[in-house]
Amino acid sequence: MENEKELIKSWLKKNKKSREWLAQKCFVKKASVDDWFRSKGIIPPAKLELIRKEINRQGEEAAKTASSVPILNGVAAVAVPLSEDDLKLISKAAQISGQTIEEFIRSAALEDAGE
Repeated sequence: MENEKELIKSWLKKNKKSREWLAQKCFVKKASVDDWFRSKGIIPPAKLELIRKEINRQGEEAAKTASSVPILNGVAAVAVPLSEDDLKLISKAAQISGQTIEEFIRSAALEDAGE
C-alpha cells in the first residue's frame, strides 16, 4: 500500500494535480487525502478504486489528445500561438544554438517531456 501511495503522489506531481483536485475527484475533503498520505494513513479501498479509474481516464484522455494531432508527411503538426516578442526571443535562442526555430522548439519540448 505504501508503494501505491508513493505512485499516486508521483502521478499527481507529474501531472500537476493537487491533493485538492484529488479530494474533489474522490468526493472528500483535502484533509482526508492528507491523512491517506501520512505514513500510517490508509486509502479506503473504494477511494483507491476511484483514484485508479481517474488515473486511467486521464491517461486515455491524454492518448486521445495525442492521437488527434494531425500528421503531415510522417510529422506531427502542432500550432502554437506565440506573441511577436516570444517569436523573436525563440528565434534568437534558436540562432544562438545553431538550430532552426522548428528544431529548437522540438528539442526544448522533448527535453521538458523527459526524452
